[in-house]
Amino acid sequence: SARPSDVVKICASTMLPPAAAQAPSTPTQISTSVTNGVTYLKSLQQLDGRFSTSATSPSLDWTLSALAAAGVPAADTKLSGGTDARTYYRGLLSPSTWPGSGAPVTDFERASLNAYAAGIDPARVSVSQNLIAGVLGMWSTTDPGYYGTVSNFNGTVFALLALAGAKTTGGT
Repeated sequence: SARPSDVVKICASTMLPPAAAQAPSTPTQISTSVTNGVTYLKSLQQLDGRFSTSATSPSLDWTLSALAAAGVPAADTKLSGGTDARTYYRGLLSPSTWPGSGAPVTDFERASLNAYAAGIDPARVSVSQNLIAGVLGMWSTTDPGYYGTVSNFNGTVFALLALAGAKTTGGT
């Protein structure tokens, strides 16, 4: 029969994380991973400034945010002789017809977050494009507390993220 002290030791050992979970990545491993990720994303960039995996894919949605998190400015990201990612993204969002009628609130939210990442004030993308107003315009009057439809809770979550950084006192 097991002694009480043995039972305590066995129970305590089952609460320890596995050895692999105790070994965090080293700063060198993290730095290498970030460098490799940035290199990969830059390899997808086209001469017009977009990031694409194919001729039919216009842009990878979160590329600008990933680059910004790695400390790589979109304005500095371009192929030799090409357009920088920031200029491309601003041009993509600038028309007053973007993103099209009936677009969900998440289109404005994603664009706002990526605009911040690219160093573009989302309230001043162009003379005719204010992404923050696009988000605010989707506030649900029938279901207060929601942006977009109640069935799309992500619309509310991403609205809060996009609006949290809405400091639109100056534009770029």
